[in-house]
Amino acid sequence: MIQIIPYLYLGKKNDIDNVENLKKNNIKAVVICCTYFEYPEYKIPNGYEILRINLEDIGLENISSYFEESNNFIHSYITKEQSYFEDLNYH
Repeated sequence: MIQIIPYLYLGKKNDIDNVENLKKNNIKAVVICCTYFEYPEYKIPNGYEILRINLEDIGLENISSYFEESNNFIHSYITKEQSYFEDLNYH
């Protein structure tokens, strides 16, 4: 997990499992960019606001259809000066 700008952290799915690291970085919300099969609901830690963007790791996905929703979600945390984490599933 790396900090890109204040309150914005990027990483991979296994970073979500490290709850102590999420707490250490004061992360309150998580954007998960993968299918339910790749990261099932039961693996998501309790106590975090979640935005699931159900994408497959293929070049044909229309990711632009998720821009408004994800940008609004991210903006809501940055303006409150609360950290959030975004899972980058793509290779």
